Amino acid sequence: MSAKRALDYLYNSSTFSFDGIANSVKVVGVTRAITYATTRFTIVTIEFDCSHGGYGDRTGQNTIQMIKHHTAVIHVTDDLVTMMVLDGIWDELAGQMI
Repeated sequence: MSAKRALDYLYNSSTFSFDGIANSVKVVGVTRAITYATTRFTIVTIEFDCSHGGYGDRTGQNTIQMIKHHTAVIHVTDDLVTMMVLDGIWDELAGQMI
């Protein structure tokens, strides 16, 4: 269930919506985790490609046309996405570099 929620979120994210390549999406990991406060969440790792470099909605920006491979690490808690980081540097929820 968490992987499906993570995939739904990815498909609707600004980076993927801009130029994500649907047939490149692959779930590569699902890990259930518990914090010290006994909060349970799932970490879903998804790899996918985009047809331009960059992150987020790049409408109106000069972009380089290239196949850019991304790795998304998504935390799902109680069926809600609480974190999505691309390539370890882009916070998809906040829409900014980390």
